[in-house]
Amino acid sequence: MATMSIVISVTLFIISFMLFRRGLTNPVILFFAIWCAVCVFSVYENTFVHGSVTAYLLINIMLICFFCGSLFYFFPPSKKKVWVDSLESNPEEQLEHISFGVVYVLLIIYIVLSAVDSFILIKNLFSGTQLWVMRGWRMATYGVDSNPIVDRQSFIEVVFRAVVLYPFQNIVAPMAAYLFFEKKLRIKYHWFFLLTIICLLLTVISTGGSRNTIIYYFGCFLLAFLFSSKRDVPEQKKTKRQSGRFFGIIAIVAIGFAFIVAVTSARTSISLGTSISSYLGIPPTLLGIHLQTIQSIPHTRGILTAFGLLTYPIRFLQQVGLTTLVPKSYDNAYQAMLEAQRYIVVNSAGLNRNAYVTPIYYFMIDGGIPFLVVASTIFGAATGRFSRNFFESITITSFVYYAIIMQAILFSFVQVPTVQPSFVFSLILAWLILNKQKIRIQ
Repeated sequence: MATMSIVISVTLFIISFMLFRRGLTNPVILFFAIWCAVCVFSVYENTFVHGSVTAYLLINIMLICFFCGSLFYFFPPSKKKVWVDSLESNPEEQLEHISFGVVYVLLIIYIVLSAVDSFILIKNLFSGTQLWVMRGWRMATYGVDSNPIVDRQSFIEVVFRAVVLYPFQNIVAPMAAYLFFEKKLRIKYHWFFLLTIICLLLTVISTGGSRNTIIYYFGCFLLAFLFSSKRDVPEQKKTKRQSGRFFGIIAIVAIGFAFIVAVTSARTSISLGTSISSYLGIPPTLLGIHLQTIQSIPHTRGILTAFGLLTYPIRFLQQVGLTTLVPKSYDNAYQAMLEAQRYIVVNSAGLNRNAYVTPIYYFMIDGGIPFLVVASTIFGAATGRFSRNFFESITITSFVYYAIIMQAILFSFVQVPTVQPSFVFSLILAWLILNKQKIRIQ
């Protein structure tokens, strides 16, 4: 069954590559590329226990259903030209919809709070606390875990960070990337770029070396560069533009890679290549280990998959004493979330891993195989439809949504994106910040 997963993932990758085009910049194609890597590494990585037959069977079901759903990309047929090769014209007009005042205020607040977290981590680092220990402090669960970062925060601050600041972090990176490749806008908003760089550095420090943050930031710049470099140019300038595009891609990738290597070296003695292969190969193993938990937890009827949207409204009800309004399924979903974060030994050398349980873990707990089939199909349909709409009209607003979706697809081998408040509220916050004129009409 494990070998079959490689065959299915590779086949669906090739078919999607032929159907949807645009290479890895298409979210559907990126999804299957990621899962090809996961299936290959999980089969040929011999440093930890291999996934069970059932785990690979469930993975195959998810992949096939996601592909079937992605075919909604073609229905109904579009009347617009789908294959747009450049950013929209008149980029300055797009900025009329953006609440830059709110953006700058949130940037300052984010920098201040991240600076406080960074100071705490640096202080503990010089006191002898290991970086890998501090790495988990910011990701700890409020009210359950105890550490210098969580203990300092009030419930109000925790909620504000979760539903505003962390989602906001996902918005500023693609905004900065998009504006950077417009010369006039790059000059006009130079303070914005400086603040986003400060945000990046403080985020890396305050999280104990978050490589995901680095990947996302430089990934946004790479994607924005790929789209901006495809603008129509005079024939005599095409060779120069192609050379610039090549060296530009190399420069962005090289800087991001160097940054990731530096952070990896500071966090662990494991090489970057070994770290990548172990993280990509571990999801089927963890999924197989958690199968007993999946079967023992009562179905949560969609609450676990939608946890990112529901958790803070429900926790607010609990804080004000309205616990009778909280469904029992939420308690089960919350316990399942904690179980997914539990570290598990995955090899004889004592290697610990957690969280990389795949979307299947959440779908199965919500409603078994029927829910897995339906949810995977909807996941594929939503991704396919968004992909078509994005490539029909690339604006700064659509690029922000695109970057958030691409981040979710990139880490889809870890979990379904909707279980994370940062993903759900990123979409909501992007709609509020990037569409202020629509809000005024209401």
